[in-house]
Formats: sequence, structure tokens, C-alpha cells
Amino acid sequence: MIAEPLEYLTNIDVIVKGEDDGIAHHFLLVAVLCRFRSGAPLAQDDVSDADCFSFDRVLRRDLEMSADVDTELRLAIQRMR
Repeated sequence: MIAEPLEYLTNIDVIVKGEDDGIAHHFLLVAVLCRFRSGAPLAQDDVSDADCFSFDRVLRRDLEMSADVDTELRLAIQRMR
């Protein structure tokens, strides 16, 4: 997918605890508002699946997705206005 970055939104800190209650994985995700240009999403080595969904479907949270994706989408929608 090709997209034009328009504006930095925020960082998302994802900490996954291990069996011993220590940190198993730590990810720092950067949310960026982008304008779609062309193509389709393609899963790489860091995710098992990638796709596009309507805003309504994401906001209903009936999809398997990372934490706070709906919160970041609301922020992006506000910035688009």
C-alpha cells in the first residue's frame, strides 16, 4: 500500500508480559495520519494479516486488533475535520 504521511498523531506503547510477569515483548508503535494513494495492505514478518476496514467496523471493536486502534482512529477522524 502506498500512502502519503500527513501528520504525526501519537505513540502507542505496547508491553506484553511473559509467564514470569516480566516483559516478554515491548513495542513502540507510531500512529501517523496518512492519505491513501494506491495498492493494498500486505502482511510482512511483524504481523500475520493485514486488511482495510471501514471506520465503523473498527470503532465497533469486533475485529482482532492491537490495543487502542479505535482510540487512534477517533483521533485521526478529529484531525481530518
